[in-house]
Order: sequence, then C-alpha cells, then structure tokens
Amino acid sequence: MISGYDVYRQFSSIRDDVERDRRNISEKILGLQGEVDKLLREQSGLFKKLAAFHVSAGVALPATVERALDERKAKVASKKEEVGERTRLISVSKKQVAIFDEKINALTAEIESEEAAIRERFMADERVKPIYVDLAAASQAHGDMNRALQAANEELAEKRLAFEKDELFVYLHKRKFGTPDYKGGLLPITRMLDRRLANSFNYVVQAADYDFLVARPGMIEDRIAARKPEHEKLRAQYDVLEAEYFDVTKPKRDELETLKEQRQQAIDSGKSHADALATINQFLADAALAEDADLKSIISNFADLLAKPDFQSKMRAMAEQTPSTEDDATVSRIQAIASEVATRDSQIDDEKRNLSSCESKLEGLRRIESEIDHNNWHATGHTFSGVNVGTLADAFLRDMMTDASVIGQLNDAHRDPPRPRPTPSSGDFGGGFGGSSSSSSSGGFGGFDDSSTTSSFGGSSSHTTTGGFGGD
Repeated sequence: MISGYDVYRQFSSIRDDVERDRRNISEKILGLQGEVDKLLREQSGLFKKLAAFHVSAGVALPATVERALDERKAKVASKKEEVGERTRLISVSKKQVAIFDEKINALTAEIESEEAAIRERFMADERVKPIYVDLAAASQAHGDMNRALQAANEELAEKRLAFEKDELFVYLHKRKFGTPDYKGGLLPITRMLDRRLANSFNYVVQAADYDFLVARPGMIEDRIAARKPEHEKLRAQYDVLEAEYFDVTKPKRDELETLKEQRQQAIDSGKSHADALATINQFLADAALAEDADLKSIISNFADLLAKPDFQSKMRAMAEQTPSTEDDATVSRIQAIASEVATRDSQIDDEKRNLSSCESKLEGLRRIESEIDHNNWHATGHTFSGVNVGTLADAFLRDMMTDASVIGQLNDAHRDPPRPRPTPSSGDFGGGFGGSSSSSSSGGFGGFDDSSTTSSFGGSSSHTTTGGFGGD
C-alpha cells in the first residue's frame, strides 16, 4: 500500500527527469545549431576572402540577420539562467511543504491526546449520559428511516414501469375501479365487462400493491418529519455540553487549519514555479526545433547558393586561374563546410525526433498527474494498493503502456480514506470523540453518522410521484 501523495510525488519526480532529458536534448540541438551558425559565419568570411581574389564571388550575411542571430542567442542564454532559479525555488517550496507536514503531524497528535483526556471527563458527566443514549437512538432511527426511504424510492423506480406499461391495468386504474370513485359509465354492461377484466388478472390485488408502492416514500418522509423536533432538541442539548468541554481545543484547531493553509500555499507556490519552468523549457524546446525565420533564411540562402549546378565548378575553375593556392584552399573549405553543415543538420533532425518523443512522454505524464490532482488522490488518507510507480513509469516510457492505461491501473488500485467510526459530534453526526484525524471538525468530538442520508429532516425528497396516473 502506498500513499496517494507518494504516488503523485514519484510521478512528479519522473516528469522532472524527463523534463531534464528534454532540456539536455534541447541544449544539444542548440549546440549543434550554434555550430552550424559558426560554420555559416566562417563560410561567409571565406566568401568575403574569396572576393578578394574574385570580386564576382563575394558573399556576406546581411547585417539584419547578424543582429537577429545575436538577439536569439541572448534570449536563449537568459532563459537558461532562469531555469536554475526556478529549479531552486521549486526545491524551496518542497522543503517548506515538508516542514509544514512535520508541524501539522505534531500538532494533530497533541490535539488528539488532549481531546482523548477531555472525552473521558465528558463521558463521565451525568448530564451527558442520558442525552448521549437518546441521541444515539434517535440517530440510529434517523439512519434506518433514510435507508428505508432510499430503498422505497429504488423499489418504486424499479417496479412502477411494469404497472404503467400494462394497458389493461392502466385502463382500470384511471377509471378508479374497485374504489368509491369508480367511473363505470351509465351502462350496466360496461361495469360487468370491467369486473370480468379485473378478475382475469387479479387487478384488485395489483392495484393495492401499486398504490402502496407509490405512497410508501411519502409515508416514510412523514415519519422522518415527525421525529425531527425531538431529534433537533437532543442535538442542541448535546452541542451545548460538547462545546463546554471541547471549545478549549479550538485555538489549537484554528492553528492547525492555518498550518494546513500555509502548507497549501507552499504547494501552490511550487506548482507556480513548476509551471513557469515548464513554460521556459517549452521555449527552449521551440528554440531548439526552431524554425525561426532568420535561421531558416540563412540556411536557405546558402543552401540555394551551394545547390546551383555550376556554382562549385565555377569557383574551382576561377581558383585554378589564379597563381595563388590560397583561393584553392578557400574553395575546398567552403565545400567542406557545406558537407559539415549537412552532417550537423542530419544530427539535428535525429535529436528533434528524440525531442518530439520527450514531448509526447511529458504530455502523458502531465495527464497522469492532472488525473491524480483532479481526483484529489494526493490528499491525506488516499492510498493505492499494489502499485509500483517505477514499473508503471518504465512501461509507459518504453511505450509498452499508454497514459490512459496507467491512469486505468491507478483508478483500479485507488483506495478512498477510511470512514470515521460513527459517534456523536458537533455540526453533523460524523467523526469520533476527540477527533481521530487531522481533518476532524473544530469540535473534535464525534457523534452519529448522518452523512449517508439522502434527504434532510423535513427537506425535499427524491420521491416525486405521489399518486399513480393522471385520471380523467
């Protein structure tokens, strides 16, 4: 069994690793692109050098392109520096969460210890005992009636359709056959035929069953409403006595809630920095994939020049016409640079495919984390049975499982927090005397579980049908 927070933390850590891999690949691509930039700049200088021998062959990068390349490089460098700062702030947030966890656990234990002692004195109070017993009985009766109401509504929903689809039953029921309000018409033969029809399928018994089925939810609701005043009176008496004993722990309960809020703020801060880091990483990835207009223009211009059918032969022929060997070496270097650029472009394409794979994995991991976050599975008390995060993550990263498959396994393995043992409490009927968890109410003292009911005392009911079919 592993806690939901540990599962969330481990998937977050795995995503951090993949983010780091993506960042490394992005930096490698940027490094290769930097080498291409350097080679192209060198090639530009060589074209200028060659122009000293052959004016017609002079080529240079436009000044605007040079400035754009410099600005792009400066922006990438700035974002790389920000990665380190955001990473540091995320680490600070994680440490703060750990500190708040320690304080929350210590204060929770202290409150539970104090309230356990208070509970003994409270239960020994002669004023409490009779109210406790009566309230327990009233709560039990209330729960039983609400369960009966739910069962009655379910039975009505299940069985009424069979009656209402029976045309013969509906015909006699609308005419109110077998009741003082029976509308049999003026002709004796009509009444005789109705009697024969009713006898043919035991209508009277079926009508009684149907009418009771429809009326039963309302009858139970009336019983619940009748018991409401006494129940509320006992609840009020109990709350007064409970407050007399347990209000002493309220300051610590308030402090505990403040610590929980501060912990959540630290979590939110860390998430904010993580989101910012993801945005920066996305920028670096885009810059690596870059397909920015200036870089494309530089590569395209030189590629077009080198691709001209007579370009290399023309340069070589012109170099051979000069007595110097320097321009021959320059032409050879220009041609070698073209080959080196092609090699690096191929390497960049390979790394872009790796980067695309990382992007896909990150999207899947984010969906997994988002599912955990959306379902609040990382909250206190949530657990997963039989889950090995490392095995699931490895299968996902190797494309042996999809993120949907991982989420499906997590959903199957998820276990909700255990429900508190029903005992009287302030506010509602959940929790235990003195509170047994860090999330208990400010009273910290339990009662009887009313939370399973589906309608309030005297409130609206899920029973919507009060009497059969519409009549004439």
